[in-house]
Amino acid sequence: MTEKLVRTFFLLFCVLIFAGCSAAVDDERVNIILDIDADVEAGLEGYTNECERCHGPNGNGDGNIIGPPIENNAFSRQEIIEFMLKGPKGMPVYSDKTDQVLADVAAYVDSL
Repeated sequence: MTEKLVRTFFLLFCVLIFAGCSAAVDDERVNIILDIDADVEAGLEGYTNECERCHGPNGNGDGNIIGPPIENNAFSRQEIIEFMLKGPKGMPVYSDKTDQVLADVAAYVDSL
């Protein structure tokens, strides 16, 4: 019985450590992306391919799939990047995209 309890606590400990490490990596990646010299025009292409269907062509939330409005600086560039990396509230995760693509899309959204 005690051995099972020790294993359970060890597993929980490992999960918590892993979760903490993942958040730190994401924060580091966000900072790297924020430092990239972004291209707004390239961001338009990424936005059109990945974001427009939910957020609409102008970012006002009128896409084919319900997505919140993101125009008029509704979110900071850092928040936009975090959303793309973590996919909150049913949003797809775009962590497989390159840092440059994410920086470009975030710059485009920031320009709406």
